[in-house]
Amino acid sequence: MADFEKDIELDPNIAKGYLGHGDAMLQDDDFSAAVAEFSRGIEIDPRNCQTDYRRGSAYSIMGGEQEKAVDDFNKALELSDDTYWQRQPNVELRKIQCWTGRETLTFDAYVCKLGS
Repeated sequence: MADFEKDIELDPNIAKGYLGHGDAMLQDDDFSAAVAEFSRGIEIDPRNCQTDYRRGSAYSIMGGEQEKAVDDFNKALELSDDTYWQRQPNVELRKIQCWTGRETLTFDAYVCKLGS
C-alpha cells in the first residue's frame, strides 16, 4: 500500500495510483476508503473501465449499494471493447440479478454482444 501512497504523493494526477491504492483498501476490507480512492481515479481518468469495475465491486461488497454497483458495472461495460473487461462486469451483474431478482440494465445486451 505504501508504494501506491508514494505514487500518489509524487503525482496526484495519475489515476493508476488511486486504482492500486483502492485495490489495497479492498484487500483490507476498508470498502468506503476503496470507493473514495476509485472515485478519485475516475475523476482523473473517466474512461478507465477498470476503475469503474473495481468501484462497482466495492459497492457490491458493501451491501446496500447495489444500484451504485450496477451503475458502475454498466459504465465499465460501456467503456471497454476488451472482452475480459466486458466479461468481468457481466459476471457481477449476473450475481446482483440473482441476489435481487431484478434485471441489471444492460446485462442482456452485452451478453448478446459477446455471443455467450
